Amino acid sequence: MSTTHLTRVTTLALTLVGGLLAAPAAAAPLYAADDALGLVVGAKTGAGIGLGPLGITGLGELELGYTLPLPAPLNRDLQLFVGLQYAQPTTEGTADAADARLPGDGSMTYAITQRQFIITPGLLYRIPVPTDAVRPYVALGARAFLWENTVDGEAGGQPFGTQVETGTQWGAYGALGIDWFVGPGAALFEVQGAWAAMDGFVMRDTHLSTVNLALGYRLML
Repeated sequence: MSTTHLTRVTTLALTLVGGLLAAPAAAAPLYAADDALGLVVGAKTGAGIGLGPLGITGLGELELGYTLPLPAPLNRDLQLFVGLQYAQPTTEGTADAADARLPGDGSMTYAITQRQFIITPGLLYRIPVPTDAVRPYVALGARAFLWENTVDGEAGGQPFGTQVETGTQWGAYGALGIDWFVGPGAALFEVQGAWAAMDGFVMRDTHLSTVNLALGYRLML
């Protein structure tokens, strides 16, 4: 790129930045409007990345929330929420040790599908920034995993049949995200992290840690 072209590009970039900085501020976010009811309904979809024995899975989530009417400077920046999520991670492998009672060489292979219905109560804080077009936020809460393990295994080519195990695990939840106010609500991008210990009959002395990436939309009333 020639010096002349570089100068033109630099001048154009500075002009655009100056125009953005000089633009009038957008209207206050919908959740903070004087006539807002404070109700929030959101839908999210994305992917969960297992940090324990379980693998990557798709997920869907419904969020119900209420922004608290607090004195300034908090206003309605604090939101109580409950998230209802469904995911279905899987894993497969071979047992660590052979068992002489099993057919063939005594080694067992298995496949586990875990259906998860997840409940997440928590508190979300939207961080004020110089523009009202977006709000970054942080969320903390608890996470309950209501799970069902379906296990299929075989040894020496002989299947054991399907075994089912159910349980509930409580753990911790945190998220970082950003709301971009569009239409009657906000488009969102969110990174979630969760951890819960697990010590069942099939999955012993392990955990249900995940990092989730989600896109969605919140309707704000």
